[in-house]
Amino acid sequence: MAGVNGKVVAITGASSGIGEALTGLLDAGKADGTIRPDVDARDVILLIGYLTRLEQGEWDARARHLLQVILDGLRARDRGRRDPG
Repeated sequence: MAGVNGKVVAITGASSGIGEALTGLLDAGKADGTIRPDVDARDVILLIGYLTRLEQGEWDARARHLLQVILDGLRARDRGRRDPG
């Protein structure tokens, strides 16, 4: 997979320092029930990497919102709550 200047490939593996640090954070969140169990560091890095695809002119208007959508998606769901749909 190619990334921005080929750099996405280098940081998406779990063996990278960023991957290892993010794995530790995700594991802690999974253990305490705040992070959904089906995500890993590669998922998060790839999702956040897509923010680099925003046009510079739309960065201020969209980046914060899209990052919030990503972070909301990482949260574990209440077992009693149904997803809309």
